[in-house]
Amino acid sequence: MAEPAGRRRSPTAPRVTPALLDEVVAYTATVCARDAAALPDGAGSSAVTLYAGAAGVGLELLHHDGPPEVGKALDGLARRTATHPASRTVSEALYTGRTGVELFLARVSARGYGPVRPYVPDTGGGTADDGSGDQIGGAAGRGTGYLLLAREAGADGDETRAAAFLAAAGTCAAELLAADGAQIPQDPGPAPVTGSLAAYRYGFAHGGAGVVHFLSAYHRITGDQAAGAAARTALTALAARTPALLEAAAHPAATRRYGSWCRGLAGIGGVLLDAAVHDDDPALLDLAVRCARACHALAPRMSPVSRCCGLSGAGELLIDAAHATGDKGLWRAADDVAALVLARSGGTPARPVFPGNTLTAPAPSWATGTAGVLTFLRRLRDRGGPRLLAV
Repeated sequence: MAEPAGRRRSPTAPRVTPALLDEVVAYTATVCARDAAALPDGAGSSAVTLYAGAAGVGLELLHHDGPPEVGKALDGLARRTATHPASRTVSEALYTGRTGVELFLARVSARGYGPVRPYVPDTGGGTADDGSGDQIGGAAGRGTGYLLLAREAGADGDETRAAAFLAAAGTCAAELLAADGAQIPQDPGPAPVTGSLAAYRYGFAHGGAGVVHFLSAYHRITGDQAAGAAARTALTALAARTPALLEAAAHPAATRRYGSWCRGLAGIGGVLLDAAVHDDDPALLDLAVRCARACHALAPRMSPVSRCCGLSGAGELLIDAAHATGDKGLWRAADDVAALVLARSGGTPARPVFPGNTLTAPAPSWATGTAGVLTFLRRLRDRGGPRLLAV
C-alpha cells in the first residue's frame, strides 16, 4: 500500500549490539582523524578550543590512537595547535580558552606526539576568563582545568609545576567564594516547563552544578575546608531544587533542554552522581538515577545528537548511572539513546554521518559535533571507560 502523500516514514532505530558499536566507534574515529586535519587552520579561537576545535577532538582521539591514521592526525593536530596564534591569545578558560588547549597538548605530548611545550598558568585576575564564574568560560572551568593539568604534571614527575597548577586552582576557588559564586539560586516557585533556559542557572555549563563540581573536586584533592563547606552547602541546595526540575521535565510540554548536559538534568545528575558515589550517599544516588531516567524519557524529543545540547550528553549520564548501580535497565536505556543517535544520523548504522547542532551538516567538534558523539559511543561500547574530563 502506498504511503499517503505528504507523509514521511520515520527512520527506524537500529538494534544496538556490541558488534555494531565496535564498527561505529572504529569508523567514527577515522572520520574524526580525517576531519581534524583542517581544524587548527581556521581563524579565531574556535579553531583550537576544547568546546569547538582541536583540543576537544584531540582529547577524544587519544582514546583511539591505535590505527596509524589516527596517530598521524594526532601528531599533526598537536604540532599545528601548539603554534596556532589563538593558542596564546585566548583566555585561560577550560572549554573556550587556553586551559583546555594546554590540557590536550600535555596529554598528547605525554603519548609522544607533537612538540613538548611546558605551560605555566596565568593567574592574572579578571583577564584570565570571562568573569562568569561558570564551567564554560569562567573560574569553575578554569579551576577544573588546572586540577587536571596538576594531575598531568604530577604524572610526569614535575612536582613544581603540579604545585603551581594547584595554586592556580586555589585562586579560582578563592574568586568564587569571594563572589558568592557557590550559591545556588533559591526559587520559591515551580521550575518553568517551556523555554530554552530550562535549568540554566542550576546546570553544569553556566550554573550552580558546574561550580559545585569544581569546588568539590578541589576540596577532595587539597583538603581546603572553605571550599569543602561551600561545596556541601551548594550541593544540598542543588539537591533540594532538583525535584522541582524533575517535575518540570516530566510535564508533557517540557522543553527537551531539560535532558541536556549544558542546562539540564544530564549535567546536574552527573554532579549529584559523583557526590553520591564519593560520599556513599543513597539518597543522592537515588536522585541522580531519577535524573538519568528523566533524560531517557526526554530523549525521543531531543533532535541534536551532540554532547552539549543533545542525546550524547544524556546518554553519558545513563552510562555513569548504570555503572554506579549495576542496573541493567539503565544500560538498556543508554542503548536506547544510542539507537536514537544512529536513527537521527545520515549514512548507514555502521557508518553514520552525525549531524552537528545546525542539523544540516556534520561538524567535527566535541561539544556540538562528531567527537562528542564518539565519546558517548566509546564509553557505551566499553560499558564505562574514562570520561574526557574526569577530575
